[in-house]
Amino acid sequence: MPISKTENGKWLADFQPGGRGGKRIRKTFATKGEAKEYEIWLKSKSQDPEWSPKRDKRRLNDLLTIWYSAHGKHLKSGDDTFARLKAFATDIGNPPLCATSADHFTSWRTDKIAGGMAAATTNRILAYTKSALNALIRTNVISTQNPFSKIKQIQIDEHELSFLSIAQIKSLLHTLQNDARNKHAYLVAKVCLATGARWSEGERMRISQLQGALIQFARTKSSKARAVPIDPELQAEIETHFKTHGDGQQIFGTAYNAFREGLKRAKITLPDGQCTHILRHTFASHFMQRGGNILTLQRILGHHSVTMTMRYAHLAPDHLSDAVRLNPLADIDG
Repeated sequence: MPISKTENGKWLADFQPGGRGGKRIRKTFATKGEAKEYEIWLKSKSQDPEWSPKRDKRRLNDLLTIWYSAHGKHLKSGDDTFARLKAFATDIGNPPLCATSADHFTSWRTDKIAGGMAAATTNRILAYTKSALNALIRTNVISTQNPFSKIKQIQIDEHELSFLSIAQIKSLLHTLQNDARNKHAYLVAKVCLATGARWSEGERMRISQLQGALIQFARTKSSKARAVPIDPELQAEIETHFKTHGDGQQIFGTAYNAFREGLKRAKITLPDGQCTHILRHTFASHFMQRGGNILTLQRILGHHSVTMTMRYAHLAPDHLSDAVRLNPLADIDG
């Protein structure tokens, strides 16, 4: 589809979408970007003769489908994100982009929160939608402003992360070790407590990840590969368990429900939403309490940014103590 500049300074799009012999379409635009956008739009199947870069009548779900085809399907959680975005677009009536406004989202958010949806969930939908439309703007599929660009997320109070005490850890491990119904939960829990792994990472661990007294985690939630050393005794336990109960390359079987039941039997009560990562939080919290380095912890946990790891910094024994030693009054006699 050739695009050329005319003598009067405008840009001409001259093409035959149906190939030789098909209907010829010629349109002029003020900028090359608008002409290119029209070309992209036409390829994406819309044939609306009233199309205009100033008034984009494509519906939100159609644009999200273009986003998924070009960007979303390459993301690690792209399918899930796409499903959430399509559901949101359907909820607000799937309006044309030119008629979509910030009020669509804010009204939807008010109704959803009133119906029991967590504010954090609406924040994620807002972030996903903004990101998808911004990606289309960057690639010139959309020429208008993002209708949700000025909406701010709801401020959510951050809850302090819970972690298990030494006594609770001993009680939990004793309970899991004596669970005759599941032979995997005990050792998965030990792997998580020893490495800071997420439960899913420990449960899905393959024998090829065990390199001597070192566990290598790849294809993680953060997409960051990491390797964590373990005690040789734990290494031997894992190898013995694999010889007895392994399945192919898989060391463990499904054990999460047994873990949840073990928490109940050990009489350990946790805040809502913290059960899944309680062992990871426990590792990080005890690591800092014992004088661990925050940057080392970041590498062990595989966090992209140290900002997330800083949630555990206050647990360090010397946390903020330098404020007393290094403040300007320290060298001034009373």
